[in-house]
Amino acid sequence: MRSALIALALFYIEVVSAACPTTFVNDGGWHTSDPEWSADVIYVITTFSLSNDASGDVDFSALTAPETLQRWVNYPVGGDPYITPVYDIPDASLTFKTSPAGNVYASGATITWQVAMDISGAPAGYQNTLSVRPEEGGSYGQFSYTLLSSSISCSSGEPFFAAIAAAEAGVDEISLTVAAEAGSATITSYDAICEDTDGNETGAVSTGTTISVADLENGEDYTCTVTASNSIGTSIASGPAEISTPSSRLPVWLMYKAAE
Repeated sequence: MRSALIALALFYIEVVSAACPTTFVNDGGWHTSDPEWSADVIYVITTFSLSNDASGDVDFSALTAPETLQRWVNYPVGGDPYITPVYDIPDASLTFKTSPAGNVYASGATITWQVAMDISGAPAGYQNTLSVRPEEGGSYGQFSYTLLSSSISCSSGEPFFAAIAAAEAGVDEISLTVAAEAGSATITSYDAICEDTDGNETGAVSTGTTISVADLENGEDYTCTVTASNSIGTSIASGPAEISTPSSRLPVWLMYKAAE
């Protein structure tokens, strides 16, 4: 089946760093170069968005998240693919945050995946590169697309997918709710940084998923990010959240009445 798909469009990762790939490249065929992620990498985490360039709908409505994406690690350079096949990353090794599963996309629509792949099961000696190919539920599974954007990071077991799930501003403080995937060890702490419009930063840490960043200015706009840590390391920072504190304190008598 794979040999029949050789001529179809393919994304593979081109490594420009010794530690982690950074770029998707559309090569139109099998991956033949040998960029490598470092030996300590367990997860490759990627977000990519495609435009549906097909003349009609792309249908993922009957698929689960893993079924929307072929993914594999290539056999050793110079190896025979019939004797030493590619390593197909199993469904159980995938952690999806976003996928098109269950949806139908019209021509011109943007389709997005965000997925962490545990590549630690790849056999020793294989190329430390990742290939992925989107698949829909049609007869051939392939559709015309253009890569619009992508980002790639790696984890040696530290948490990933750190994000601000909710935020609430109060008097002098901002309360943030954090979501993150643990990686290879239990998350032990969550950290937040909130920066005001002058570039002043205020931080806080919590062992739970709620972090209160205190001693802030009233009526100020803040940009907040969070990270999660375990015994192995710390995640990359979340995307920023823009949050404003109230412009003034409540009158003392109103605060007292509200507490009654």
